[in-house]
Amino acid sequence: ELEESADPPPTETVPVLHGGERLAATRVWRRDLRPGHRIDGPALVLDYSGTTWVPPEWSVESDPAGTLHLQRH
Repeated sequence: ELEESADPPPTETVPVLHGGERLAATRVWRRDLRPGHRIDGPALVLDYSGTTWVPPEWSVESDPAGTLHLQRH
């Protein structure tokens, strides 16, 4: 398991529709994720060329190379 970064990334909460249900999702820019940052779904990770959707019951974590790892709880 990765060591957590000391400061959390800046995030916002935005509404999303998932399975016909309205949810509050965390929105974060990928460039703000540091090694060890973990975001629990529902979440949107925004990047210049695309968006990663992290559904409920999943999380995403950034490693030292900047790779995103998604894991189901």
